[in-house]
Formats: sequence, C-alpha cells, structure tokens
Amino acid sequence: MTYITDCIDLYQASNDMIFSASEVVSMRTTRMLTGQMSAPDALEMMTEKAVAVTTSFSAGFMVAIFTGSALETTREMLAPYESKVALNVVRLRNEQAGNS
Repeated sequence: MTYITDCIDLYQASNDMIFSASEVVSMRTTRMLTGQMSAPDALEMMTEKAVAVTTSFSAGFMVAIFTGSALETTREMLAPYESKVALNVVRLRNEQAGNS
C-alpha cells in the first residue's frame, strides 16, 4: 500500500468510528432519558473511556518509539476506540431489537 492509500483507509475507518460512536451516544442518551439504563451499563459507560484512553496511549507510545511513523501511531491509538465502539453498536442494536 502507498502512503496515500493508507491515509485514505485511516480516514475512512475514523469516519466509520465517528458515525458508530454517534449512534452509541444516541442510544445511550435515549436509555438515560427513559430510565432504561441499568447501573452496570452506566458504570461500564464511564470505565470504558478510561480503559480505552490508557490502552490507546500505551499502544501508540510503543508504536511511535519503535516505528516513528505518525500514520501507524495514529492507527494504533484509534484501534481500542474502534473495537469498543463496534462492540457497543452491535450490543446496543441487539438489545434494542430485543426490546422492540
């Protein structure tokens, strides 16, 4: 892959994550407003941010040290967020479908 192709792939992955994150925020906000969010869900919502940030910075730091590549560092730092957002979207959609 060329550098340009890598940048485009990273841009597309970031956009996908942004749209999915917006969907997660919307579904969770609806749950909060309607009183359907459980205490474990609320706790998970808060703790997952800290875990993602810690994982993101640790992974990004290691890649930056060993490769020096800004593109690879960015990709590695976004990975924890992408995976968690993707899991949340699937879980929340499935729960929403079950409640309908």
